[in-house]
Amino acid sequence: MAPEKNRRERPAKPALTRDGIAAAAVAILREEGLRLVARPSGENYLALVENLLVLLAEGDVPPERRAWGIDILLQHATATAAEHAARDSPDDWDALARAVRDADETTHPQVAAHAADLLAGQPEQRMSWGWRVLITGITHTGLPP
Repeated sequence: MAPEKNRRERPAKPALTRDGIAAAAVAILREEGLRLVARPSGENYLALVENLLVLLAEGDVPPERRAWGIDILLQHATATAAEHAARDSPDDWDALARAVRDADETTHPQVAAHAADLLAGQPEQRMSWGWRVLITGITHTGLPP
């Protein structure tokens, strides 16, 4: 067996950015799709968790926060998959968009004021932003005592 190379002798990999982690997470969600709605188990679950732990480590998430971060990342992926599965047709989205755009300013002033932002962006943009928000929070939020 050949001796393992010293870290200084191996070529350095570029640092993984939060955008890179978010892109990888979006790719996993796209590839796994609705299979994430049910909690993964067995070898597939272990492989998924291993990959996420590696990505979080490469993104400089503190070691003690990585495992806890996996929970919130998988919850986000599961909720996103379930939300997209529930969209039966473009008519559903159109009805939602119409309700938001037509919100009454007297009964729902915040919805009316933020209607354009509530409907803005492509699904992939919003999903990627969500991953970055979560990863930033995981990185900067300490574990409870």
